[in-house]
Amino acid sequence: MKPSARLFIVEDENGGFFGDGRCELLKAVMEHGSLSGAAEALGRGYRKAWADIRKAEEATGLKLVVRERGGARGGSSKLTESGERLVRAWERYSGEVALCMSRAYGIHLRDVIEGGVDGSGEDEGDA
Repeated sequence: MKPSARLFIVEDENGGFFGDGRCELLKAVMEHGSLSGAAEALGRGYRKAWADIRKAEEATGLKLVVRERGGARGGSSKLTESGERLVRAWERYSGEVALCMSRAYGIHLRDVIEGGVDGSGEDEGDA
């Protein structure tokens, strides 16, 4: 067993604006070179993907993605320097949070959950 959590950053007025899902979307834009390709690869709609990026940009005040429209081969998208920095920072942050969760699980819960102790101070056979 191991602990797990979905991480995201919340802005009071607008709720969550950046988390694991939006980071994955930005990484997919880097990999596929387009927002439509990224959305398709992640099984998301293009409009929702674009709305997610805009929400993150508005909340952070950073331009995260630039896109070139149309042409014979279609458009393309790429991350800005700020977008790339955000992805790298989020990966460091979420990795550190995972380490902290693992440590806290080991200290507080592992023996209770995996050791079969019910937390009452009594073994199952003592009841």
